[in-house]
Amino acid sequence: MFKCKQCGYEGDYTAEPCANCGAEPVIDEQDVAITKRELEKALADRNIGKIFASRHLLADSGNAIAQREFAKLLERGEYQLRDIDAAMEYYRLAARQNEPYSAYRYAKLVDRTSEVASNFWLKYAAVLGSINSYPDASALFSLEGREDVAAYYCSLAAECDDTDSITE
Repeated sequence: MFKCKQCGYEGDYTAEPCANCGAEPVIDEQDVAITKRELEKALADRNIGKIFASRHLLADSGNAIAQREFAKLLERGEYQLRDIDAAMEYYRLAARQNEPYSAYRYAKLVDRTSEVASNFWLKYAAVLGSINSYPDASALFSLEGREDVAAYYCSLAAECDDTDSITE
């Protein structure tokens, strides 16, 4: 449950203003602690609505791991309809906090609108250590003429059992 700090109204977290008084939601440490406990219980009970609301609140609290996990739910369409644009936003927020997988997924999703941004985030994800981004980063560095860096990421991808990189 999320409790409005202004009027005390309790309800599921929706990131919308309070249904009772219209105040913007404010998430504090106590809300995060309570929500973590509620999420554990919701996962055990398989309470779909509560799982989604809890993950949403934790993501909006600013935690990179929570943002990544919430973005995965949005991208896959678990517990609600798929929302790629919202997933991109949460991946971007987590990537800006140096979360490797989020940087990789954001790069793949932003490729729909901007190849330049996608290339930047793929290289950034590789620097952060995202195994999935190594082959793509290697190709990008090779296209830029930076063969030494391309070879480095190609060898990293090969060590991670990427078949194309092994043969490369």
